[in-house]
Amino acid sequence: GTLQQASRTLSNTFGQYEGTYWISFMARKANSAREAYVNFGGLSFRAYQGTPWQVKTPATSYASTGAASATTHLFLVRVDSGVAGDVVSVWVDPLLSAGEPNVSTAAVSLSDAAGFSFNQVSIKHGPFGTATQNGEWDEIRVGPSFGSVIAMP
Repeated sequence: GTLQQASRTLSNTFGQYEGTYWISFMARKANSAREAYVNFGGLSFRAYQGTPWQVKTPATSYASTGAASATTHLFLVRVDSGVAGDVVSVWVDPLLSAGEPNVSTAAVSLSDAAGFSFNQVSIKHGPFGTATQNGEWDEIRVGPSFGSVIAMP
C-alpha cells in the first residue's frame, strides 16, 4: 500500500549555500508494525517496524541512531553544507541546558559527498495508517543556529 503523507513547503531552501543549519524534532512510533518517516528533502529519518530510528542522506545508506522507536525522543541535527559536500551530525536526547553540542559527541555522523538541499518537510506513516501503525511528531524546527531550533524556558 501507499504511505500516508503530510508535507509542508518552507519559505527558505536549506543547504543551498555553504554554512551550517540545524533541525530538531520529537518523534515516537506507536508500535512495531509498519514504518514511520520524516523527510527533510533527501535527509530521511525512519523507524522501520521494530528497529531503532535510522537516518540517511541522499548519498548514504541508513545508519542506526540507537534510539528505540517506541519511546519519544528529541532528535537534534546539525548540517554543515560545504562546497565538497555536506556533513550531518545527529544527537538523540541531548542535554540542551549544556549548550551547543560538539560534533564529536554525535550519535551518528554522515558525510554526503554530493551535498543536498531541501525546502519541504514530509511526515509519513503506514502504509495503511491504522491507529496502531502511526507515528507521533512534534516541535519540528529548522533554523540557522542551535538556539533557533531548541525550546529553552
